[in-house]
Amino acid sequence: DAKASERRDALMSEGAAKRVVAAMQAHANDETKVAYAGCGAIGNLARSENAADARASERRDALMSEGAAKRVVAAMQAHANDAEVAREGFWTIIRLARSANAADAIASERRVALRNEGAAERLVAAMRVLAYGSAVARIGCEAIHSMLSD
Repeated sequence: DAKASERRDALMSEGAAKRVVAAMQAHANDETKVAYAGCGAIGNLARSENAADARASERRDALMSEGAAKRVVAAMQAHANDAEVAREGFWTIIRLARSANAADAIASERRVALRNEGAAERLVAAMRVLAYGSAVARIGCEAIHSMLSD
């Protein structure tokens, strides 16, 4: 809905991306709650309500510029045996990689940047290590697919 997109834009304007990335970096090896919540926050800021959410791509680009991909990959690596962190990481990578349409060159650049940060390897490692239900497995497969959509 338009209100949710406006709230995301307002949070981004207030520096939410920078603060979340900083918190994830400061507490990278602490308990999983910061990694889980940080991945969730980045994923929600990157979320689009529908194809008409024109600002979503700008939010994703800003998140990438703040180092969100690096922090999500690091969180998934530091907490490699935690299925909840993996699930949030999967969703976040999907949302950061998402494009508005097939010709979205900026989204293609984001996917390259995600791969350069090690997201593809981390996705595969999480799928290999974790035993989880079909819902999380499906999200993992979708995340891997999102990395290949160039």
